Order: sequence, then structure tokens, then C-alpha cells
Amino acid sequence: MPCQISSAKNRPFPVKIVLTSIEEIVIRDVVTSMTVLALKDKIELQCGIPRQLQRLTYLDELDIDDRKKLSFFHVVPNSILTVKWWPEWASLIQAAYRGDLKNVMASRIRVMEHKVGWFRGAHFNERGYIALYIASHRGHERVVSRLMSLGIDPCRKMPSGRSSIHVAVLNRRITCVNLLVGKARGKGGEAGLRENCARRNTFLNIAGQLQRRDGWKLLVIQLRERMGRREKDTLSKRDIPLREFQKYDSTFSTYLTGPLGRIYLCTVLQKNPLRCRTFIKPWKF
Repeated sequence: MPCQISSAKNRPFPVKIVLTSIEEIVIRDVVTSMTVLALKDKIELQCGIPRQLQRLTYLDELDIDDRKKLSFFHVVPNSILTVKWWPEWASLIQAAYRGDLKNVMASRIRVMEHKVGWFRGAHFNERGYIALYIASHRGHERVVSRLMSLGIDPCRKMPSGRSSIHVAVLNRRITCVNLLVGKARGKGGEAGLRENCARRNTFLNIAGQLQRRDGWKLLVIQLRERMGRREKDTLSKRDIPLREFQKYDSTFSTYLTGPLGRIYLCTVLQKNPLRCRTFIKPWKF
């Protein structure tokens, strides 16, 4: 009998999630032993809204604690939970979820740095990365293309450990994956501390997860074009020889220029490199 009771407690059941001003979804495979944070992670996987922005409420309309289990709040099968948003995030979340490019760009995704002089410029705050993450999950190509053209890094991960490329791959958004991977090269600062989404193995992993013939061909062709372009650039740089005055790292001039031509002060290329060179001692004059 105790075994039957314990198995009944761990039996999965569905719950209904109401996203405020957006839509209603159903989360399945929910058990009472899971935490609220795990439930928020399931909501993020299904709707694409990061879990740190979700305010999950139940019955009394108060935010429930992420560290508590669902059994603490007496969540039963077919329960209705509501997800609210912080007031400063509501407009951005709704615009990115519905693919409204105009409202996304009007949501202050870029702010000015507090620096003086020529180094002052615009950088992206958290709102830009959140908008790209939601748009990539929902498959809004226009929003993704516009945000990527502004220079937002698609490799940046959310607290759940997923980036915009990850959610696009999980939801089979082939066009968005092409946009994200195609413009992800060169984004980010320290290459050793963050993943490089334009590496060869990342291309093959994404193409394998897509399990689509057209997506596989598209990624492989794009990878070959990049590798060929990179090899061509390196070969063209090697073919250009350096001049004599370019081989010296000094502030003092290595040549004299006159009306009839240019005379170098020393010979860099030796005709017979194995022959020992003799220098005239100045005190023997």
C-alpha cells in the first residue's frame, strides 16, 4: 500500500499555464515533487520566455518561491497557474512573442554608455538579448534579422544555460538558425571563456539536431564557403612579399630619398648566406 501511494504522488499530470496578455498553454509531465524553478524551466522551453522574468502565481495571486516544491502549494492535476510580468518587461515580452518589430525596437534595447570622449558609444542591455531569445524561439525571422544586424550576440546564455541558437535548434527554426549562425562569427569578447558558435563541430551538431535534409545542406554549404574564403585570404596574404624597409621595426629611416631615386642604407637580402661577413674595424683607418 505505501508503494502505491508513493507511485501515485510521482505520477505526472498536466497543468494549465495562463500567460498574462499572451495566451494559455498546457504543461505536461508535471509532478508534485518538482520545484517551482523546474516548472518555470518547462514553461521557458515551451513558450520561450526566460524563467527569470516569470512571476508564477497560484490561488492567492502572490509570487511563489522558486525553491519550494509544488506539493508545498498543493498543486493538483489540471490546476491553473498564472504567469505575470514585471511592468518594465511586459511590453517587450509581448512584442517579441508576437513578432512586433516596431514595438521591439521602441522598447529601449540599446542605451548609451556613461563615458566621456571618443570612447562613448551604445551598448546593449539585457532587453536586447531577451528580445532575441524570445524571437528565436518563436521563429520571427524579421525580428531576429533586425536584432542580429544591430550586433546582438546570439551566443549569450540565459540563467537556464540556453542561448538563442539553442532554442532555435530545439524548435526546428531553420531560417532563424541560419540567421543566427551566419552572423554569429566574431561576436563576443574572450574566445576562451565563451563558446564559438561558428566552429565546425557546432555546425555539424546543429545540422544533426535539425534532422532536415535542406537544413543540413544549407549549413554544410555555408561552412565550406567560409572555410574556402578563409584559406583564400591566408594564401593571398602570404603571396605579398615584404619590402626591405618593412622588415625593420625602428623609428629611424632605412633609406635615403633623392630626386633620382631611393638608396637603402643596408642590404637585407644576402646573396651568399653561408659566407662569413667581415666588418672593417673603425680604428684601422
